[in-house]
Amino acid sequence: MSPEPWVRMHAAAVCVFLVAAMILGAAVFALASAALAAVFAFALWRKYRRDLMLVNREAPSHRQRLDVLVAGDARAALIAPLVLATFVVATAAPLPGVASYVRDAVAVVAFVSVVVFGSSLCDWYLILPRMTGMLGLRPCREDGRFKTFPSTWREVTARMARGCSSPGSRVILCWGRPMRILG
Repeated sequence: MSPEPWVRMHAAAVCVFLVAAMILGAAVFALASAALAAVFAFALWRKYRRDLMLVNREAPSHRQRLDVLVAGDARAALIAPLVLATFVVATAAPLPGVASYVRDAVAVVAFVSVVVFGSSLCDWYLILPRMTGMLGLRPCREDGRFKTFPSTWREVTARMARGCSSPGSRVILCWGRPMRILG
């Protein structure tokens, strides 16, 4: 469950591509992207901390060390583009003239790297705590055991009927023929 190889690589790519986009003339884009990524990373971190507080648990010690690493990487990766782009936008510093398609290509790659980094943060702060059981029962388990899965189509439709029944009438497929259920 270590984020070291992937989340760190995504953070480094975000930093490099946003700085490159800023240097090539897309400073406003780099500033907006870095600010949005920073707000998103903070919101995910805050939700993760709130979820831990709600279940009245602390993260395991190995996870606490890795949480510090992931949050630090996010800050380190986004502070350079934020500061540099703010400086360039505020001072209107001259930038090298490049073809617009080069600037646009780097901006697109930078945007994709921001999205991938955001996805990695979603995995770290939202998905992994639930999959590992830090925030309650692990998915697909009942009382520590794996849930049973239906083995026949009759069991599938019966579970669908139980799961999808709501007030009002619905026509569903149950035992091979349409059946009207009044709720």
